[in-house]
Amino acid sequence: MAFLRITVVSLIAFSAATAFGQTLEADYQLQNTFDSSVPSGIGPLTVTGDPSGANFVTDTVDGNTQQVLQITTTFIPLGPGFFAQSGVQAQTNPFIDPTNYSAVLLGNFQVAPSSTDITKVMDFANLSSDAGLYLNDLTGLLAFYDGAGMVLGTSSTPIVSGTYAQIVLTRNSATNLTTVYVNGVAQFSFTDSANLAVLSDATNTGNAYLTLYQDDATGIGGDIVGEATVGDIARLRLYNGVLSAEQVAALDTVAVPEPSTWLLLVLGVLPLLARSYNPSKQKVEKFTKTGATLRLRKLGCLL
Repeated sequence: MAFLRITVVSLIAFSAATAFGQTLEADYQLQNTFDSSVPSGIGPLTVTGDPSGANFVTDTVDGNTQQVLQITTTFIPLGPGFFAQSGVQAQTNPFIDPTNYSAVLLGNFQVAPSSTDITKVMDFANLSSDAGLYLNDLTGLLAFYDGAGMVLGTSSTPIVSGTYAQIVLTRNSATNLTTVYVNGVAQFSFTDSANLAVLSDATNTGNAYLTLYQDDATGIGGDIVGEATVGDIARLRLYNGVLSAEQVAALDTVAVPEPSTWLLLVLGVLPLLARSYNPSKQKVEKFTKTGATLRLRKLGCLL
């Protein structure tokens, strides 16, 4: 019954890779590797900035002991820029529509007052723009900054320092609606008419980058004022397509299905296997499926 084991595993993998009808193009579980567990064309994550600031360590994530990627920032007295920042990024083109996607980040953050009281969580233009998703170190709230003095949305659920939170950002190309979720709950949405959340690269239009934790070092303060995020990344998933609010709420955090999930999957596929298996031909048929807006001052207020 080798075919049974193979088919069950294949169906489980297929179910995970096509959750909710959107295509999971990358699943970076960060178990001592930057590679994605999804066999698509998206390459491994690459470390940006200071390579010594990104290291695999052991931590407890939702009760599970596992490897995570720790991101740190080093202060360099009298050095160029004063701060040696680190982060990771994925080049998603052509596997993900840069205007219509979902990014699922499981991470924790050292929420503590910093030099600017904000740090950058997600960057969408290969570190060429000050726009992006930021974390307020004083309140633990997320905010999307437009890079020109305006906040387009602010979350209401604070992130607790050192506690893992699942942050989801979706962008819908049909409406330009960008929505941010924390732990399965929608926090804010805005119409991205300026394409600030479109994955891009200012120096190479053929690329589309999502960068985590490293700041762009532009705007007031530049690289003299550190706005990089310090914390751990446990998992990053990238979907081609927009997850709905219900689908976001149903997302798991652990990389391996819970026993109950495995059981339901197996029970669901066994009748199909029984019908598809022909003992005389020893053959298995293939299964296919076809806030009000707030004005900011970069150094004097939030940013």
